[in-house]
Amino acid sequence: MKRKYSAILAFAISAVLFLPIACNNELREEEKPIIPDEEEELVIPETGVITMTTLASEVRFIFPPEADIITIDWGDGEESKIFFSNGYYNIDHSYSSVSEHRIIIAGVNIEALQCTHNQLTNLDVSGNIALTHLDCHGNQLTNLDVRDNTALTNLYCQGDYYGQLTSLDVSI
Repeated sequence: MKRKYSAILAFAISAVLFLPIACNNELREEEKPIIPDEEEELVIPETGVITMTTLASEVRFIFPPEADIITIDWGDGEESKIFFSNGYYNIDHSYSSVSEHRIIIAGVNIEALQCTHNQLTNLDVSGNIALTHLDCHGNQLTNLDVRDNTALTNLYCQGDYYGQLTSLDVSI
């Protein structure tokens, strides 16, 4: 009888000791952060693309914690890759020359964007259908494209003092 209980006890102890290790290794592989090597190019799934044109010498964007990974092509040969953790993320960029720059933001889970007071003349968020909140007030917008953004519930573009919004595409 003692042998039977010893065998059951040995099996239970080994199950308790080795089963979590096997499960944890699988979870760790899935949860590893994406960190590119210097020689390796980071590939971001095309789930959201936002384009804009600015006349400013410095721009600032605020992204929510829901965003996962984004890349920003600043239109001057520089690019930023951002890996989000917790909290909102502010990103600033300064240009060496004051001229028109086309900015392209691509990323995963970009549900909100604040791009206020950046002297934007054109803003196209139609390529990012996950967007629910857009605050672009205080710019010089003449064109705002929110076409196909069926998830968009908050749009703030008031106070556009300098521009004349001549085109607003809200078609689905």
